[in-house]
Amino acid sequence: MNLDLNEHDDDHEVDVPAVLLQLVTATRYLQRPEAPKSKHFVEYLIPALDDGRFKEEVRMSRQSF
Repeated sequence: MNLDLNEHDDDHEVDVPAVLLQLVTATRYLQRPEAPKSKHFVEYLIPALDDGRFKEEVRMSRQSF
């Protein structure tokens, strides 16, 4: 991908938002940080959540879980 926006043919106008979208799409998963995991998440944290917060966190009802 040529990102030098100053050098382009006079016949073609550079669509800067399209170029930036291509750049972001191509590189958005390269530097993804790893999320720390709790060893006791299921044993201690999940049971302590109220029903509303439980559904927000795990995206399902307590009965389905």
